[in-house]
Amino acid sequence: MKKLATTILALLCAAAFAKEYEYMVQSMSYGSLGERKESTHLSYDAAARKLEQIRDTNSSDGLGSSYKEISYFDEKGNMVKFEVFNLDLKSGKWKKIEDYTESIKGNVTTRESNSIADDGTRNASKTVSSYDGNATQDVRYKFVKGKWQKDSMNRSVKNAWDKEELTISFKWDGKSWQPKDKTEIFYDAVGEMSGYVSYEFVNGAWQNSEREMLNGDRNGSYEQIRSTFKDGAWQNATMSKHELDAAKGEGIVTSFIWNDEKGAWDNMSKQTVIKKGADLNMTSYLWDERLKDWVQSYSNGEIYNKSGERLLEQSYESNSSSNKYVYSYDEHGSNTAMDIYKLDASGKWVQTGRSEATYDTQIPADSVGHGAALMMFEMPSAYAITSFKEFKLKDGKSELITEKTWKYKKIK
Repeated sequence: MKKLATTILALLCAAAFAKEYEYMVQSMSYGSLGERKESTHLSYDAAARKLEQIRDTNSSDGLGSSYKEISYFDEKGNMVKFEVFNLDLKSGKWKKIEDYTESIKGNVTTRESNSIADDGTRNASKTVSSYDGNATQDVRYKFVKGKWQKDSMNRSVKNAWDKEELTISFKWDGKSWQPKDKTEIFYDAVGEMSGYVSYEFVNGAWQNSEREMLNGDRNGSYEQIRSTFKDGAWQNATMSKHELDAAKGEGIVTSFIWNDEKGAWDNMSKQTVIKKGADLNMTSYLWDERLKDWVQSYSNGEIYNKSGERLLEQSYESNSSSNKYVYSYDEHGSNTAMDIYKLDASGKWVQTGRSEATYDTQIPADSVGHGAALMMFEMPSAYAITSFKEFKLKDGKSELITEKTWKYKKIK
């Protein structure tokens, strides 16, 4: 999970410098009530096109850690190298725990990642991607006994809508590439997916495996039926039935599973959607075989202002709880507060929490580099966030539980 998170952050870093920005996030701090405090500091070397980020964490038990990321970019703003370090508290030195490099030569892109364990063990992987018109080939390698060895390969072909219409995977057996599985994907006249058929390579030949097909009008009523290939024939597996009334803003999706013994479809679940303007109400049901009826399991409602641009209220209801979120905005349209309520046993809404945010109206959010990685949270604004606080409420008393702050540096 950690490796995935750092990879995502690396990609966000790359995206941040694909254009010229006026500001940089200089630092970010985080604190939670009596538990953990965290601070992040960034520095960007424009000449070297190098971004350095250091995160320090201290917990209430006295333990602390420091974490450093360094990203390198080429003249086009593409990230070409990414390194991750932990601070060794005994030696006071940074210890590399992960790195990533990317190089592009013509129509071939090579990506290599390494993670280093405490004992020095290296876990490495490499992917070489080549592009030829609408066809792509990805060859993956594993690092064994100091050498790169072929592992797997994927090939894909895209159609005129730039969507995959064929994918084939292979496995290296030590001598040659052996086909593994294949999927053909179908589209309608406007480029919407209408179905697929997948195959497995068995005994030197492609064998049917699974398929899904759409029957009907995607803008009205249609069915999607998934089948599996057994005993030399296609067998029904699952089906979803879609009914849409665009004029009324209503839609129903019902899911079924095939019953071999009865030779018929059994009800599984149902979802209804009602849309009036920007307002939305969605309700989910499960089929109760004993009652022979649909039983509500979950609902979600959204209420917007007259223009449909600002979310005013959200509500969630399940079998175990009901919650409501009420949003407030300032004169600039920034979401400055969110009040959280829970339905108690008497059927009364009781406030249990609140979130508050402040912004710098002199700094547009889209003018801040690295904003995508460090400014992700659920309260939207056109301006750069400066603080975010979360409170819990009990018996009419408010208590701060977490706080984040941001500072920015003008770089242009």
